[in-house]
Amino acid sequence: HNKLSLQEKLARYTRTELSADTSHLESFEKEALEKIVEASKILDDLYLHQSWSGNADLLKSLQKELSSASTTEEKQKAELNLRYFKINFGPWDRLDENVAWHPTVQGVSKPLGANYYPQDMTKEEFNQWVESLSTEQEKNDAKGFFHVIRRDEKSKLYAVPYSEAYQDWLKPAHNLLKEAAHILLDGKTENELNTGNKSLYKYLNSRADSLLSNEYQSSDFDWLHLSSESKLEITFGPYEVYEDRLLNQKASFEAFVCLRDFPETKQLASFASVMQELENNLPLEKEYKNPNLAGGTPIVVVSEVFVGGDHAGPQ
Repeated sequence: HNKLSLQEKLARYTRTELSADTSHLESFEKEALEKIVEASKILDDLYLHQSWSGNADLLKSLQKELSSASTTEEKQKAELNLRYFKINFGPWDRLDENVAWHPTVQGVSKPLGANYYPQDMTKEEFNQWVESLSTEQEKNDAKGFFHVIRRDEKSKLYAVPYSEAYQDWLKPAHNLLKEAAHILLDGKTENELNTGNKSLYKYLNSRADSLLSNEYQSSDFDWLHLSSESKLEITFGPYEVYEDRLLNQKASFEAFVCLRDFPETKQLASFASVMQELENNLPLEKEYKNPNLAGGTPIVVVSEVFVGGDHAGPQ
């Protein structure tokens, strides 16, 4: 695969138009959806920053190459470079085990700790530093999902909460989620909203607050309790830790914006009642089966509208 030209590498991908039937949405719900998508697009830029410290400069360089291209050939090459950069969220090929595809990083390995830690920090140095911290809270923050690790002027490690480190992205995302929640009110009070919009209103507000407080547990709880009547299915925030290949501790921001398909969901509802039976008949040893699956496991069919951040690239 490394011998493939950039055009051949790009040919492995197919552009797919995401579409969803929004005819069942009220006009104010469509307006709220647009704000949520706008907020989700911010997570693309944030994830680019989380992936590698040099991404912002390289992106500017690629955009400059495109704008200054003087021949058709130069323009086509610049367009290919920019498109492949955006697909991979950086100059390493995610489909080919992070081999460098762009000459600026030729022969350089993708940092194991992405941009969550200083690039020269080792696992041993991190563990020694954590052991030296005086309180359990400091240790939990250092090892937790929602703090980046940086060096001070004396090269000593310290933790910075996501809400502070990423405020340039999280403040506008917070504002857009709050706007979406306000639009959902449509002139009503929270208590006057229907069950679906009431639960979505609560989640959008609490998740927006989480972005600035760095406390995600309460809004995760609101997400889990989104009503089955909510027309929108939203996942928004820091979740997976795969990008942190050094310690598998730091969470990447992602967004899934979906519309619920109520007729299809209804058709699948029958499976929820037989989940225990399916579990019991899995071709596994008995010790690996769960004899007490939670009842009424929700199965929801959705139409994807937008994906941002961590899950927008190759999986």
